Amino acid sequence: MEFKVCLRGNKKDNIYFIDDLYIPKIYSQEFNQVVAEPCSSDTLVDLHSHPFRHCLPSQQDFRSFKQFKERNEDALMIVMCEKNRFSVHE
Repeated sequence: MEFKVCLRGNKKDNIYFIDDLYIPKIYSQEFNQVVAEPCSSDTLVDLHSHPFRHCLPSQQDFRSFKQFKERNEDALMIVMCEKNRFSVHE
């Protein structure tokens, strides 16, 4: 089942320091999709999972991330697609 987590912290000299996280309100959650509230503007990383070995963000992921990035220019989108495999997007 997919999940979503918002990571808060700060960025200094292109290094991200994460010191807090929260799970936004989830509206629906399936094995291949999660629909949730957007992360707040003080979030640095929008992290969500994808099905196993499906590491590329969807078109909806990119649309949502574009809106998120407008609220926080330092934001990252990270897609977890395997236990130790992540796809990072700026």
